[in-house]
Amino acid sequence: PDPTPRPNRVTDGRPNNNLAFAIISLILFFPLGIPAFIKSRQVDPLWNNGHHEEAKRTAQTVHTLGLIGIIIGAIFQTFLLFAMAAA
Repeated sequence: PDPTPRPNRVTDGRPNNNLAFAIISLILFFPLGIPAFIKSRQVDPLWNNGHHEEAKRTAQTVHTLGLIGIIIGAIFQTFLLFAMAAA
C-alpha cells in the first residue's frame, strides 16, 4: 500500500461545482441555467489556480442560481401542465 495520502474532494476542501444543479436548471429554466452552467465550469479551474475563496463563492452562486432555476422551472412546468389539462 502507498502510504502517501492522496487529496480528494472530501479532505482538500474543494467545493462542489454543482454541475448537476446547473444542468437540471438549464433543462427546466434556461435563463438561469445558462449562467449556472457557465459558472459551474469555472469552479475547478479557480480552485486549481489557488483562488480558493473565489471558487467557494462561485460554487455557492451556482448552487443558488441552480436552485432558483429548478424551482421556477418546476412551477412553470406545473402551470403549463394544468393549462394543457384544462384546455
